[in-house]
Amino acid sequence: MIARLISEESLIENSEDGEIIVYQSDELTTSLQITVEDEQILILKIK
Repeated sequence: MIARLISEESLIENSEDGEIIVYQSDELTTSLQITVEDEQILILKIK
């Protein structure tokens, strides 16, 4: 899933808390947050 987030056309947002990469399809929404402390938080929402 992380490879898809990086390779597909994803929305990338930068904030004070780090970077958020969002991928949406008809089946799911996935977001990966990379914090300034280098933590990775992956959230999957299946439609």
